Amino acid sequence: LPTTLVGAYARQVFMQGPVLGAGVNEKEGSSYRMRELYRAAVALTVKDQEDVGIDVVTDGAQHYENETDWELAELFHMMPHHLDGFVPYGDDVVLGTNTLAVYKPTVVGDVVGRKPIFKPVLEAVRAATDKPLKINIGLGPTTMALLSTDKHYGGDVKALAFAIADVYNVEFKDLAARGLEQVQFAEPLVQFAGLMELESWMVDVLNRCFEGVDMYRVVHLCYGHE
Repeated sequence: LPTTLVGAYARQVFMQGPVLGAGVNEKEGSSYRMRELYRAAVALTVKDQEDVGIDVVTDGAQHYENETDWELAELFHMMPHHLDGFVPYGDDVVLGTNTLAVYKPTVVGDVVGRKPIFKPVLEAVRAATDKPLKINIGLGPTTMALLSTDKHYGGDVKALAFAIADVYNVEFKDLAARGLEQVQFAEPLVQFAGLMELESWMVDVLNRCFEGVDMYRVVHLCYGHE
């Protein structure tokens, strides 16, 4: 069985602040210097994976934009921060009896993608290795819909999930066209079943994400961090 990283790798000590920037109108990178630092961080992270014999390498989430114990926040924010229709800051994320120090992204309009998001990530890893690559984009569409503050779709989780899935589909097709071998997101419906009963349309949402996408697809069923 091919080996790969599931989630994030420790961020390189010299990395500070945002790599990709936030907002649909932002340039591809926050600065030229950050682009070079990021590529250096990816090269080191990829070398570590190659040294231990990892078969399918990733950027180890060096594009995550914080250096605290709450890197988990990027799972909730990475995609919404780059999609039209989302704005930062919302209600706290509550999982069971635990309130996380992480805010929900807030939906205020139609969810739309304006430009490729993970293109710089793919380019950075491709420059560091000739091994097969995987990109982890964070949360899946249904989980993101459940963990957003919805002020536009009238609380219709299904409609919001399908809107997010349509955007993912465009992003995945773009990455596949650029030669990416594998894409991954986390859809931990087992953990979040208490927020909403599992329904058959959730499978249709997954299929919408991957419709016409010609690469290996990974859906991570996460049980949380203990």
